[in-house]
Amino acid sequence: MLDRYWYLILKSDMMSWPADCGPFHHDGSRKQADGQAPVSAFTDVVKGVLRINNVIHTGRKTLMKFRMVHENYNVADLAASMAFYEKALGLKEVRRKTAPDGAHIIVYLSNEESDFELELTWLRDHPQKYDIGEEEFHLAFKTDDFEAAHKLHEEMGCICFENPAMGIYFIQDPDGYWLEIIPASH
Repeated sequence: MLDRYWYLILKSDMMSWPADCGPFHHDGSRKQADGQAPVSAFTDVVKGVLRINNVIHTGRKTLMKFRMVHENYNVADLAASMAFYEKALGLKEVRRKTAPDGAHIIVYLSNEESDFELELTWLRDHPQKYDIGEEEFHLAFKTDDFEAAHKLHEEMGCICFENPAMGIYFIQDPDGYWLEIIPASH
């Protein structure tokens, strides 16, 4: 149920909202044109954002839908990182951007399982190891052969944490980034 504040914002600005959102009842539900009982037009209203049918609206403008496309990791040794990701996870270079002055190289890695990419960025003027904090963030990968993946990662010596109770483990790349390995059944 919308509180009075939201109702007033919506009522005063109804022309800005998509046509399928109104007219509104006082409780935030919308009237059906065919005389059916009203149904809620809102799935989420938080801090000035209204989500209707999984499309985000801010009152003045409808925002586009978003799809995750890549994650960026800064790396100290681009060749070592690329070799690690290819051997450990089957990720291969799909494209590369190099600064004209050589100040940075960005390499995008991916595989045939997903269109999501891992972006590795090498910066010439940052030769020291990266401080990645307490390693509380990570990227996760599902595998269809968990046992074979675990064996490979064990042989590579890159397993940094295992949680048998949850049926998962983590590997660590050359720069210290953690990567979660999940069985396909999860």
